[in-house]
This record gives sequence, structure tokens and C-alpha cells, in this order.
Amino acid sequence: MAQVCVTVSLEKIAEDSEVFSTASPDTSVESLTTALEEDYKVKKVLGHGKFGLVQEVVRKGTKKRFAVKVVSSNKQSEDEIQLMASLRHENIVCLHDSLEHDEMLYIIMELCSGGTLRSWIEDRYNEHLNMQVYTAPPKRVLANCIWQILDALKYLHGRGFVHRDIKLENLLLLNAGKCPQLKLADFGMATEFQIGELMTQRCGSPGYMAPEVVRGGYTELCDLWSVGIVFYQLATGKRLWPLTPTHEQHYDQVLAETPLTLKSDAYWNRLGPGALEMAQDLLSLECSRPTAACTIENDWLRKHVLGGDDGCCSIS
Repeated sequence: MAQVCVTVSLEKIAEDSEVFSTASPDTSVESLTTALEEDYKVKKVLGHGKFGLVQEVVRKGTKKRFAVKVVSSNKQSEDEIQLMASLRHENIVCLHDSLEHDEMLYIIMELCSGGTLRSWIEDRYNEHLNMQVYTAPPKRVLANCIWQILDALKYLHGRGFVHRDIKLENLLLLNAGKCPQLKLADFGMATEFQIGELMTQRCGSPGYMAPEVVRGGYTELCDLWSVGIVFYQLATGKRLWPLTPTHEQHYDQVLAETPLTLKSDAYWNRLGPGALEMAQDLLSLECSRPTAACTIENDWLRKHVLGGDDGCCSIS
């Protein structure tokens, strides 16, 4: 299957919050205390953000590699560990161990060496005639990425938890490759929900936050809106909304433009009938937005995950 190159402006899907960034490995060795270094050797910094630092470590003796997230020890981080310890899914990062020392918590988990879905998208840009050209992934690869995210959410929601921070940075690649295996990570904002009860805390990341989260009354379906944003970015290589000077201006724009209507163009035409409609469903108002369990049965999605011919993986 031929890949399609889509020309976009130099403004790519830049992040408008400080939740994740790449740091130099030169500063990594001094950032962990002896509590962790007794059993692990620090290799490099993988990233840092609002709530902590993420580094690659090697367990002494076994030489096995892990990622460690270093955060302040508090109820939120302790809840994150308890939730991660209860989860077992091939598309969710697996917790290996945890340590506490000097009011710091070290969350030791599965290492995903392929980077983030954001970096994977950015690697699909090339310069051509002084413009940035995005090579959109084949339909089956794109569909498989979305299917993996939905399968993780179907599992998570089925256990009564909502993630509340689905975004490109929190979708990790187990290994580099043309058809990545994704792992949902960072459960710092996850919480238990009750059917029929609204959550009210505004949390998440600008650019991915559902309008009902901005308003302050929402259900687990807020995660599906965020999947719709990820779908849009994978398909087009662009942000759904332009950057704004402040988060509040962005929130005002989201509320002003919903209900949202996606326009058919070359990006969506190349994906075939049904792709735009699926994205539109995910980005609909909460009252009509499908669940993860419903969306994973979408005809377009299953057709291209199961029936593609470009050598990607398949679902059972």
C-alpha cells in the first residue's frame, strides 16, 4: 500500500503545556538517591513534567531495563501505584516495583524504548520545498493504533476507572517500528468513577480536554473525546485547534466551537468511507458519544485492523 504524503504548515502539533519534555541524559545520574541506586543503575533521563521525572534504569545483577518515575509521595501518587498494580493489559504500562525514600516515590515500570506517539508522529515529517510534509501512516497502522488505545480504555473503564489524561505523550511505544505496540501510561490523574455520578474536577491537558471537563461535569466518556483528538492528529499531523496565549482562551474556544463539525478533506478521503464519521462520533457531545466498548466495534476500524494488506499486526 502506497503511503500518502500530506503537506502542512510549519506549525505542527506543538504542546501547549509543560507536562512532558525531553531532557539531556547528562544530568540524570545526580537526580536519584541511594535508595534506588542500591539496586538500579541510572542510564538517562527519558522525560519530565508537572508531576515528576522519568528515567531509564538498569537493575543490577539481572541487567534488565526499566523506566522509573520519580514523584513526591502523597495520596495521589500512592493511588497511582495502587491502580497500576491492579492493571494487567497488553496496552497498559506494567508496574514492576515501587520504593519510597525521603518523601519521594519511585515508580518502577516497564520500559518503552520506542518513545512517545508524539515523537513517532514528528518523525513522519520531512522537509520538502521549504515546507514540512507529513507522511500519514497507512490506514491499517493508524487503525491499529486507535484500536489499541480503545482496547486499553475498554479494560480500564470496565474496571471502574477513568484515565483523564489521554494524549500523545502518554501513549508510549514498546519498541520502535512501522506498526507500534502502544502502552497507555501516566495514571496520575486517573480516578474511580461511579455510573450515573458526574465528576467535577477540571483536569487533563489543554488540547485534549473534553468540553464537559472544562465545564466541570463529566463521565468516563471524556477519555473518548481525547481519543478523537489523537485520531485527528494521527490522520492529519496537525493540532485540532491552534495554539492560544493562555489555557483559558483555549477553553473558551473549545466551548464556543462545540458541537464540533469536522470537514471532509484530503486527509480523511485517503482513509476511506467511515473514518471521518468515526472521528466525528468520538468528538461529539457527551450525550451522544460512544463508549470504548462500542467504538472498538466500529466498522471502519475493524475493517482496516483485520483486513489490511500492509503487513501490520492484527487483532483477535
